[in-house]
Amino acid sequence: PAFVIVPIDATLRLKMNKSDAPDPQVPKYDASLDMSRVALRLSKSQYRDALRLLDFLGNHERIIRFSQFRPGVPVLEDPLAWWTFAIKCLAWEREQMHKRFNHAALVRLIRYAKL
Repeated sequence: PAFVIVPIDATLRLKMNKSDAPDPQVPKYDASLDMSRVALRLSKSQYRDALRLLDFLGNHERIIRFSQFRPGVPVLEDPLAWWTFAIKCLAWEREQMHKRFNHAALVRLIRYAKL
């Protein structure tokens, strides 16, 4: 069997308040769950599929991020538009990197590293 979550040992204790006049401050049921361990186990194929999913999501995010620059024509019809697309994508990434790593951000990072 290919379990993702391995069978666990657990103990559930349930106490019921049986008083005739229940107090709104006292719960009707009191439950406690004791689990000794929770483990995940993946087969090789499950692990490979999880990596493929992460790869797909990363590629999908990149496609969405750069779709604003993407030309609406095939590469063979207008190669110049596709070269312009590549240059715009690189310029946009560089601009975003500069926004993230401005002087103030680097000063904060250095202060944090000294802690």
